[in-house]
Amino acid sequence: MRTSQRNSFFLVAIVFTTLFFLAILTVIGIVIFNEKTIVVPDEEGTISGAVAIAEPGDIILVKAKEDGNPYEENVSISTENIKLVGIGKTQPFVMGDEANAITVLDTTGVLVKNFRVQAVGGSGDSGISLNNANHNLIKGNTSNDNDDFGITVFDSDFNIIKENILNQNAFGMNITNDSDSNLVKRNVLNDNSDLGISLSASSNENSVFFNIAFGNTFDDIQDADDNNFKGNECDNSDPGGLCN
Repeated sequence: MRTSQRNSFFLVAIVFTTLFFLAILTVIGIVIFNEKTIVVPDEEGTISGAVAIAEPGDIILVKAKEDGNPYEENVSISTENIKLVGIGKTQPFVMGDEANAITVLDTTGVLVKNFRVQAVGGSGDSGISLNNANHNLIKGNTSNDNDDFGITVFDSDFNIIKENILNQNAFGMNITNDSDSNLVKRNVLNDNSDLGISLSASSNENSVFFNIAFGNTFDDIQDADDNNFKGNECDNSDPGGLCN
């Protein structure tokens, strides 16, 4: 009799444990898979419009315009965990008017991938700007011919900026104002009229690895703080020894 009661107890315990874990998995599934995908311009006419309705975890896929014209927008992302991805054979072109083309502002977990960006007509603007934004990924974008900066990292930490092309700007990339522990890897920064990569204003412990920077007017890489450099292909740096 005692053996039967003990078996019944164990059976009930197993059932309740199984139901408990199934409930947890259901909740996790709802959190993970409750993302939606928004396609621009098919479902939403502008990138800014898609960003405005996006919720954390959503994916925004952007196609190049069929007529080849740019999206004339100043896109600002402040919702966390948004993925903004250009798709198709041609990178979608975002042209900012007197402001940054794409800004990641006061948020975390954002992906910006595979865009061509340009900021025109402003002062101090960037193709892509990270402002007080941490743990984001900026990958595979082209930010050329900006009057000022290809990419700016301002007061932002623990971001990854990799495999971008930043040519013929004033500064290819500007990491400044207490921006720490960012990874800058395998970017191309050529023929900028001032500097290729600049690190300044108490920006420390950044890792600048395996970038290519040639033909920049003053220095290919300039470091005013305490950062880490490895495998960068370039001709000149300040201080010396950052090209190897």
